[in-house]
Amino acid sequence: MNNSGATLHGVRLITPTARATLGEGPVWDERTQTLYWVDIDRGELNQCQADGSRLESTKIGQRVCCMALRRKEPGFIAGLERSIALITLNPLTIRALASVELPLASHPLNHRCNDGKCDSAGRFWVGTYTEAATRATDWFFRFDAAGALTRAAGPFA
Repeated sequence: MNNSGATLHGVRLITPTARATLGEGPVWDERTQTLYWVDIDRGELNQCQADGSRLESTKIGQRVCCMALRRKEPGFIAGLERSIALITLNPLTIRALASVELPLASHPLNHRCNDGKCDSAGRFWVGTYTEAATRATDWFFRFDAAGALTRAAGPFA
């Protein structure tokens, strides 16, 4: 298979050379015609053009679990392993905004941020995930424009 991709049931594979360990969270940037996605386990933010060209991968230095485009500024708001941060590329900058931590007594060490997106009001919502959870320990968090992080719903198993 080449970079032109293959079609299966109307779906076209545009980056056959991109391999992710745990690829999630595709985000389309209409402004730059760029598709972004994360590889959680590798801690990478990936991107390519709509035709699959210009495939790039940026190491974040920790697990990057989800992201959403910023409206007026370049870059993303992202759920990193245990924090909310702003990320810009070229050059890579990461600015922590809030810690997504739960009391150790009620939550095991193997938790992390998971899926997240912005709502129509511009608030960033992110859920946590715990591997092999045996009880309800995960939450939805809401990060608002004023910089407040709120545990909004949970716990979930």
